[in-house]
Amino acid sequence: MSRAINRRRGLTTAVAACTLAFGGLASATAANAAGRGAPSAQRASIGGTLPSWATTSGPKAALAVKSGTVDADIYLAGRDEAGLTAYATDVSTPGNALYRHYLTPAQVRARYGATSAQIAGIEAWVRSEGLKVTGVDSQMAGYVSVTGSIADASRAFGVTFGMFKGPDGHMYRAPESEASAPSAVASSILTISGLDTAPHTMKPDLPPPGANYWIAKPCSQYYGQKVATDEPQAYGKSQPWTNCGYTQAQIRSAYNVSASGMTGKGQTVEIVDAYASPTMPADANEFATVIGDKPFRPGQYK
Repeated sequence: MSRAINRRRGLTTAVAACTLAFGGLASATAANAAGRGAPSAQRASIGGTLPSWATTSGPKAALAVKSGTVDADIYLAGRDEAGLTAYATDVSTPGNALYRHYLTPAQVRARYGATSAQIAGIEAWVRSEGLKVTGVDSQMAGYVSVTGSIADASRAFGVTFGMFKGPDGHMYRAPESEASAPSAVASSILTISGLDTAPHTMKPDLPPPGANYWIAKPCSQYYGQKVATDEPQAYGKSQPWTNCGYTQAQIRSAYNVSASGMTGKGQTVEIVDAYASPTMPADANEFATVIGDKPFRPGQYK
């Protein structure tokens, strides 16, 4: 989906180019709305905008959608996607001159983020098509949020909308072809979300862990303390049992957190649980109590 961005394009040029492209927008939109072939020379396709499930089998046509509201997010492409990828490779490659010369979020945005000219060009385009800009996030991988009628969205994005059976078997609205945008702004767009109404939140549907998914003794207080002499050898010799692990207090001490005065106040920790265990909060509180630590306060675990 990523496209190379011309970093030299100024605000005036971007807006002027958008204005010039609007003259041919109606005919280009008509061709796209009918789902005939690729966009015209004045428009370019936006990848990732046609859901894989938005298809009809055989001669059956999708149920057309002519009314309703579209709330979409137009995701911004950076000014130098290739440069960002190259820097990420260099900064993580041992021996490279840039190895571990990390950039701050502000430096990344300044070097590689979308420019004000790119954002202004997108805003000018969607407003000219009748869509309302409801928000702008100019951070890295930011977006321009828009809202409008089905008719305005169809005209702006060069699509028609229909009802399709989604992945869960329910019917959802989706574009009948890949969306497009005027060529003057298309290179500033990564993709567009919100054109379909299918839920995009994943619900865990995983099997439970196996019967041996637990940590039990014998384990070592330090590496190599206990050796698995009654287990098959590896690399020509018996291997040590894994460490029993450290308590929170031990980890805080090892990293000098306790003496530093840092409490973690105001910080948010994201926990990715492989099996979506419904007893995670209770388990964590029980573990903390057993090792002499404090359990979560009410509202601390969400």
